Amino acid sequence: MKNKHMLKTLVLGLVVVLMIMGTIVIYQYYLSKIPDSIQLKARTAQTIEYCVPAVGEICHEAITVGAFEQNRTQNTLPIDFTKPFTIITGECEQYQVRLKLFGFLPYKTVEINVTDTKTVVPAGIAIGIYVETDDVLVIDTGSFMNEQGRMTAPAEQILHPGDYILEVNQEPMQGKQEFIHMVEEARGEQLVMLIRRNGENFEVAVTPELNEQGEYKLGIWVRDSAQGVGTLTYLDEDMHFGALGHGITDVDTGELLDLFKGELYCSQIVSIVKGITGEPGEITGMIHYVDDNILGEITQNTGNGIFGEGESMERFTLQEPMEIGYRSEVHTGSAYILSDVSGIPEYYSVEILNLDINSKDNRGIILRVTDERLIEITGGIVQGMSGSPIIQEDKLIGAVTHVLISDPTKGYGIFIENMMGMK
Repeated sequence: MKNKHMLKTLVLGLVVVLMIMGTIVIYQYYLSKIPDSIQLKARTAQTIEYCVPAVGEICHEAITVGAFEQNRTQNTLPIDFTKPFTIITGECEQYQVRLKLFGFLPYKTVEINVTDTKTVVPAGIAIGIYVETDDVLVIDTGSFMNEQGRMTAPAEQILHPGDYILEVNQEPMQGKQEFIHMVEEARGEQLVMLIRRNGENFEVAVTPELNEQGEYKLGIWVRDSAQGVGTLTYLDEDMHFGALGHGITDVDTGELLDLFKGELYCSQIVSIVKGITGEPGEITGMIHYVDDNILGEITQNTGNGIFGEGESMERFTLQEPMEIGYRSEVHTGSAYILSDVSGIPEYYSVEILNLDINSKDNRGIILRVTDERLIEITGGIVQGMSGSPIIQEDKLIGAVTHVLISDPTKGYGIFIENMMGMK
C-alpha cells in the first residue's frame, strides 16, 4: 500500500514537472514570435499579422486599431494578436503595449515606434575599403632567437591578441612604424605601455631584447590598418551611406577594429572565386588608393555596418530612391538582392526562407539565391557581396551579411532597421 502511494506521488510529481516544462517551452516559443519593438510609418494604415495567442491594450488617443475602435476606453484600445489587425497611425510618436499570453499570463511589453517614412537610394555597387585603426593593434605574440641563441618571448603573457597599444612611455602612438621606432630607440630599456583590453585601459611593462640580427624586438605582431572589398548598401538624401551590414574585423583576432579614419574607394572587380560547399567564394577587386578614387569618408565601424559621408558616389548609384521596409512588413517568400558581380549592379532573385523578428544583430534574415545567373557567376553568396541590398515589394528591407559555408546558395541578412540603428 505504501509503495502504491509512493508511486502515485511520483507519477503526480512527474506530471507536474512535465506541465511546468511544457509551459516554459510554450512560453519561450511564443516569446520569439512578437518583436520587442515594432516600427510603423506615420499617417498610414498597416496590417499586423503575428497570430500569437496574446492580447493587450495600447495607450494613446492618436492611434486607432481597425475594428476595435468602437471598444475605446478613454485613451486605450484593445489589441488582439491572435489574428491580423490594422493599425492606423497618426503623427510620429512612441507607444507601449503590455501583452498577456492566453489573456492572463504576463508576456512582454512591446514598443510601437511611429516614424516618418524614410527614403534612400539602394546602391549595390562594389567598393574598396581602407581603414586605419585607432592606436596600434596587437595581432599575436611569439618567440624569437635572442643574441645568445636562446628562444625568448618578452611580451608573452603580458600583451594579448586584440590589445590596443595607446601610449608608450606616455607618448601617444600614431601608427605601427612609430611604435617599431620607439621599441628600437629604447635600446633594451623597459617600456611602459598604456593598453586597452576589453574596453579597459591599464599599464603594462615590457622589455625589448636583441635578436640574432642585433635588432631590438618584443616578439609581437602589430597592425594599424585594414583593407578589402565590399558592397555599398544605401545612400540617403544627405549623402550619408551605409555598407557591408557587418563591421570590419581584424582577420587574425576577429575583433571589431577601433576606427581612427577610413575611406571608401572605387573598386573594379578583377576576378571571382565561386563558392562551393565547405569553402566560401570571394570577389577580388582592384583599388587605386588615390584621392580621385575616393567616394566617401568612413566615420563609424559598428557590428551592423560601416557608415559615413559620401563625396562623389551619387554618379555611381543609378537606382531610384525607395522606401525602407520595416521588419513588420517583411515576410518569407520571393525578394531580390542588388549586387555588382558583373561590372554593374543588377537585381538577382532570392527567396527569404526564415525571419528572426527579434534579432538585434546582422543575422535576422535567412535567404537562398534562386537566380541561375548569379549562381553561374558566383555559386551563390561570396565574400565581397556583404552589403548587397535586399529588396522586397519595392522596399529596401535589409542587406546581405554572411554566407552559409555548408551551402553557398544560402546566407544571412540584416534587417535595414537594425542596420540603421532604429529602435
